[in-house]
Amino acid sequence: MLEETIAVTLAYLAVVILLMAPAQRTHSSKAPQGGRGAQSLCLKQLTIRELKQRARRAKIRGYGSMRKVELLQHLLASPE
Repeated sequence: MLEETIAVTLAYLAVVILLMAPAQRTHSSKAPQGGRGAQSLCLKQLTIRELKQRARRAKIRGYGSMRKVELLQHLLASPE
């Protein structure tokens, strides 16, 4: 009787774990997979000179006096 109860409990837990596992994997992505997140990570690694070159190419006005954070915001907002 005790062995049957343990077996049923373990089977129940296995089913619950298998049903919960896909939901956990889809919701907890640690690294961005494409989209704006990947573009943001790529832009953050650039130097201020490279950011200003991209701003010039994107025809963003006033890029010469902007700080790095402002350039990042404008470049992320502009369609490329």
